[in-house]
Amino acid sequence: NKGAILGNRTGAAIAIKATYDSASFADVLILQNPSKSLSRLFTRQATEEWGEIIQALLPALKRSYEQQTGISIEDYNYEKMIRSFYIPQMMVAANFNSKNIINETVAIYHASAYYRKGLYIENDSYMKPTGFENSKKYYDKISVFINSSIPSGNRKTRFRKLVMN
Repeated sequence: NKGAILGNRTGAAIAIKATYDSASFADVLILQNPSKSLSRLFTRQATEEWGEIIQALLPALKRSYEQQTGISIEDYNYEKMIRSFYIPQMMVAANFNSKNIINETVAIYHASAYYRKGLYIENDSYMKPTGFENSKKYYDKISVFINSSIPSGNRKTRFRKLVMN
């Protein structure tokens, strides 16, 4: 009954919001390339998709998004939300294509007030897609954090039974 949630980019934003809405959603939270806010995520995604030319149209795009979804972009400040989490958290910067992503990941790490947190910056994955391109070290760091953060229950072994008899 233990769960770790890993979200990358937009998935990190979804993981933050879901955990913020329900404290029992996850036992461990892994955020890869998180944004400080929905507004910054929206801007980052639009710029990557359409280039710098989109900057002039961003205010209109944001208003259109808010009208169509009923979601106020400014209400989603992930940096503020993360401060209220009382579960282990690991922030990962990997498979990024700009230093801004590292800066935002570090900002989210510093915003977290929980004592059990980790920060991992995977430089070897610069400009590589997420997935099989990642190193064994990348997967090992994440799995070690998860395994060391999830509380283990009492395990019954045959050796304990021998001692009890």
